[in-house]
Amino acid sequence: MKQFNRTEQDKFWTTQKPPYKGDLVSEVILSLAKRYIGKNAIDIGAGSGALMRSFRQRYKYKKSIVGIDISPKSEEIQQGECTNLQFADGSFDTCFAMDLIEHLSDTDLDKFLNEANRVLINNGYGVFNTINNENLRKAMVTCPECGCTFHRTGHCQVFAEDRIRILFSDKGFKVVKMRKLNLGYMSMFKFFASLFYFLHLDRLFKVELLTRDMFFVVRKERNL
Repeated sequence: MKQFNRTEQDKFWTTQKPPYKGDLVSEVILSLAKRYIGKNAIDIGAGSGALMRSFRQRYKYKKSIVGIDISPKSEEIQQGECTNLQFADGSFDTCFAMDLIEHLSDTDLDKFLNEANRVLINNGYGVFNTINNENLRKAMVTCPECGCTFHRTGHCQVFAEDRIRILFSDKGFKVVKMRKLNLGYMSMFKFFASLFYFLHLDRLFKVELLTRDMFFVVRKERNL
């Protein structure tokens, strides 16, 4: 399976056009993560900046957030790489990385988790979401020019709950919240979707789409 390098990642995201998933679910993410959000936050892979705008509207001047992206889609977002964050150790209470980790190569995923650990304070929180146990083969395409086979939206990692817990533990984190749901449904149907998941009705209706997304929060337990 193709894993994009730095140049290929930049080219891929430069050509991506709105809407982005984050534009639709930023309010849901903030609601799910509200008890873990400190005064200083960073959004890594900020996309169009939707989560940043929702964050600032919600918290006004009480809390601050900065955003970085390999290919910024807004002037308020800094250009930067998740594998080499240009911030001092312990700069942030909270780190957001939404729909990011499934796009990273093995090497970049390792570097990113090291960097996320470094810029977080002790007992700081990381807020993540990814696709729940995705079948990558369902979205594979082949370039007609070079014959390279890759995921149509650049995914190259598969995450199940067990892998998340082991991976983040190895990087100095502890998973403190794990939810399997559909963030899009949460955004569209709001109260009814929240009630549906609160009552655990997804356990009765074994439909893959209902648990499409894996939302989880980790706490930094130790420096690497």
